[in-house]
Amino acid sequence: LPWKYFFPIAFTALAGLRAREALASLNLIAEEGLEGYYNPKFGCLEHFRFPEIFLRRTKNAYISFVSPRLLSHLEAWEEKASWDMIKCKLWRLKMRPRLQDLRAYWATLLRERGIPQESIDLLQGRISQTVFARHYFKPYLKALRRKVLAILKPLEQKLLT
Repeated sequence: LPWKYFFPIAFTALAGLRAREALASLNLIAEEGLEGYYNPKFGCLEHFRFPEIFLRRTKNAYISFVSPRLLSHLEAWEEKASWDMIKCKLWRLKMRPRLQDLRAYWATLLRERGIPQESIDLLQGRISQTVFARHYFKPYLKALRRKVLAILKPLEQKLLT
């Protein structure tokens, strides 16, 4: 698969975003770069800074952790693409475009490696309505980032080499 088709799929798998959110993120980076989007202090993309794109009634994306290796690929990303274009390419190659499975795989991988469900929900844009989640759950983002990226490192090595 050429890089312009493959990288959005790899980014979706590594960021835990919905397919359309991942593409919106890549298109935003292609248009405006990472300035004002990437937070170097926490090593994450701050989707909440673009509410018109990432914050909707029920489906939200707040942050995505980014490793240094993935960040270097994002800095070089200049392509604008659509999921229709990627899906058509996959169909032509006789591959089923099941991009929604990447998000489920990402969450399952983190959960199996001990990341709390509340943290996964936060990273995937779900804020629970429980009293605990709304008032007491305050994850330490730097420690959470370190754990998540350590879990995703083998997947990242397979996808970005």
